[in-house]
Amino acid sequence: METPALKAQRLLEQLHRQRQNEVDKVPPGYMTIKQYGKLWKMGRSNTERLLKKAVKNKMVKVVRLRQVVEGRITILSFYG
Repeated sequence: METPALKAQRLLEQLHRQRQNEVDKVPPGYMTIKQYGKLWKMGRSNTERLLKKAVKNKMVKVVRLRQVVEGRITILSFYG
C-alpha cells in the first residue's frame, strides 16, 4: 500500500512532467538578449542597455514567455 507521502511525491512528479510540456512558442523574429548579443558581438550589459532603449522608443516589442532553461521552467524576455 502506498503511503500518503509517496502518493504526493508521484503527483508532484506527474505535474512537473506535464508542466515541462507547457512552454510558450516563441514568435518568429523574436530573440533573447543573449541571442542578440551573439549576433551583434556585444556583451550582455551593452546589449540589454540597447534593447531597453529600443523598447522605450518603441522600436522593438518585448514579450515574456515560459521556456525550459537547464531543465527548469523560467520566464524569459524575447525582443522583436
